[in-house]
Amino acid sequence: MAVSVETVINNVARTLLDTAFRTWSRAEHVANLNVAQRLICGDYKLDAYPKREFVALVAGIAQDIPAEGTALIDITDNEVSQRSVTQTDLAILQEENRFWPRGTQQTEVENYAADPRTPRKFYVFPPNNGVARILALGQEVGEAYTNTITEVLAHPDLREWEYILTVEHDNVPPPDGVIRLIAAMDKHPEYACIGGLYYTKGEGGVAQIWGDPTDPVLNFRPLPPKAGEVVECCGTGMGFNLWRLSMFKDERLRRPWFKTLAGREGVGTQDLYFWGDARKHGYRGAIDCDVLVGHYSPAEDIVW
Repeated sequence: MAVSVETVINNVARTLLDTAFRTWSRAEHVANLNVAQRLICGDYKLDAYPKREFVALVAGIAQDIPAEGTALIDITDNEVSQRSVTQTDLAILQEENRFWPRGTQQTEVENYAADPRTPRKFYVFPPNNGVARILALGQEVGEAYTNTITEVLAHPDLREWEYILTVEHDNVPPPDGVIRLIAAMDKHPEYACIGGLYYTKGEGGVAQIWGDPTDPVLNFRPLPPKAGEVVECCGTGMGFNLWRLSMFKDERLRRPWFKTLAGREGVGTQDLYFWGDARKHGYRGAIDCDVLVGHYSPAEDIVW
């Protein structure tokens, strides 16, 4: 319940038997109240106004809390897996493994450590791979992809990142899906995009591996998946794709990059609209058939 300054001062005056404010004036009481507030907030500000939210981490071990925060209180769990995170001591990490900052970068955090001398900073183990989250809402899907990637390229830091991951609301990727797509991209530098394998919804759905690149005529006929292989195709779905961000800096690509067609121009999805132009400029895509992604149908409450 909110209490006014006047109420506090009047209560103090009654306690001091000085309701006429002869010994201490109202101005003195206000000054003393301000001093008390500063002292209370100085000692207890971390617990007085806590805020809990998921924080996007950067690549490596050193992390910062959001700019509006004052100090880190605790880290409890990972967002996707909900795996708990345990606090440890920097000295313990260094004693156990002198080279822990050079460990393999991963998506999930197991431990964190903080130094009270730098309350806005903390360190994570294993080193993070810097997977950032950007949510696009309230737009036609092709427009949403184009506008969101445009915003990423306009950001002075994000535009220098190597990859961008697209995830659609009805897709269910595996917990280690990003790590496996990054590994596939590192192994196949010839591809500008590699996606996870998922099917169109419904009975008789097909794998979203669109078009045989060995066919001299560009087409988007579905191809069968091959277990354990990265299958090149003429077009991919967008549900769980890892893209090289550099391709969107190519001025030769048609803008908007993604556009859903439903009119005189023809009929087509935003993803294949993009690939129809990208392949003309030498960009290649593929599907990693070992990264299995669900496709949820809310109407039937089924994951295909």
